[in-house]
Amino acid sequence: MLLRRITEHVKDQNWFAVLIDFVIVVFGVFIGIQVSNWNNYRQQSVLKSLTYDRISADFVYLDEQLDMAVQDMEKRLFALEVLRNAISVGSVQENEQEEILYAIGFGQSYTNFLGQSSTYEELLSSGNLQLIEDAILRAALSNFYHGQQRRTVNLQQIRDAMHKTQKSEVLRRYAKLEPLRVDGEMGNHVLRYQDFNFDQMLADPDLKWTVENTLLHQSWVYSNVRSSRQGADEVLAILEKN
Repeated sequence: MLLRRITEHVKDQNWFAVLIDFVIVVFGVFIGIQVSNWNNYRQQSVLKSLTYDRISADFVYLDEQLDMAVQDMEKRLFALEVLRNAISVGSVQENEQEEILYAIGFGQSYTNFLGQSSTYEELLSSGNLQLIEDAILRAALSNFYHGQQRRTVNLQQIRDAMHKTQKSEVLRRYAKLEPLRVDGEMGNHVLRYQDFNFDQMLADPDLKWTVENTLLHQSWVYSNVRSSRQGADEVLAILEKN
């Protein structure tokens, strides 16, 4: 209809009316573009806010899990060190019993959790890293991502070395498991070692080497897990400032 009006005005050589129609068309196009840009800006703002919220949630979870993993590794290392000292002096103090039982049962296990931010991985694969405008945060996320990749490789190499070199049965060879309850009340109960024969353990020539080798490998695991937590802490510190 507007086009027909413009045509009629041109035929009538009503140049003022043509000018008015032209201004209306230009103004309408301009308003349409502005509205479209505003909608796009609003959608991008919402998407950026959602991205920051998701990354924050990822790293709160990662930090909690890594903190528990660090504490678990510290408990394991302490128990192994108590056992190593007991072997060195040739006796066990009464207050060392629980630590040695823990070393026997869990000293050669290790964490399987390092983790990544699933949100960051999605942004990386989709090419949408521009949604993270803060250059410092973007660099910290990249450092954490690549650091986790390196540490995951490190852990696999440590595990391979542990499986090749240490005799996993040595620590448990002279320990006694608690009896299994069959009264229907077991639930999530995990069987633990309740006693050990320390004299027989001392007589085993493989024991001292096994404990020291295990302690060495577990210290390497601990170093990688602690570095992971430090990386997550750094990202969270930056997120708290945004």
